[in-house]
Amino acid sequence: VALSKNTEMDIFKFRKNKGMEDTDISTVSQAFEEGKFYEEEEEPEEIDLPEEYILYAGSLGSRKYPEFIVDIAKETGKNLVIAGKLKQRKEEIKNYIKEKEMKDQVRFTGYLTVKDLRRTYSNAGVYLHAALFEGYGRTPVEAAACGTKPVIPENTGCQPDLPVAETYNEWKLGKVAQLVQENFGEKVKYQPKTWEDFAEEFKKCLE
Repeated sequence: VALSKNTEMDIFKFRKNKGMEDTDISTVSQAFEEGKFYEEEEEPEEIDLPEEYILYAGSLGSRKYPEFIVDIAKETGKNLVIAGKLKQRKEEIKNYIKEKEMKDQVRFTGYLTVKDLRRTYSNAGVYLHAALFEGYGRTPVEAAACGTKPVIPENTGCQPDLPVAETYNEWKLGKVAQLVQENFGEKVKYQPKTWEDFAEEFKKCLE
């Protein structure tokens, strides 16, 4: 049982490369903790946010391509908020931001409580994801549950479960910047799969 279409393809490719026989692979995508993320109008309690901003939450590893997110913020002239308890490449990305002369345009929130993260999602104009490869990608799902439009690459694992997302298949600055601009501030209604739904689908696979 794979937890996303991307994982299903990884299993298929691995087995093929190892000369293993074909096998049935069922995909039951990840679920969502109901009541944890939802749209709300209040501002976060512990952080001061810009009035309008692009949001990214997660790690800064090379696979996540945070440089592209910074470039989009510069191209669109929007503020950028980067949320999370970040360690990997943080200083490298800060130097990149400095080189782009965007120090006043980018804000790091650090670790956020669930309540503040939910409010940070809810108040964003767009949630921007740029990972070169993403097995699933929970943060775009969380953002959508909070009413914020996700803009994500087509190869993001959660994309089949996220019909409200805008997608792109090329990391071309002008095109993605335009996509962000067009969808900035557009609220969405999205109810992700619950763990109860996941359990029912998993049981059917076992049967």
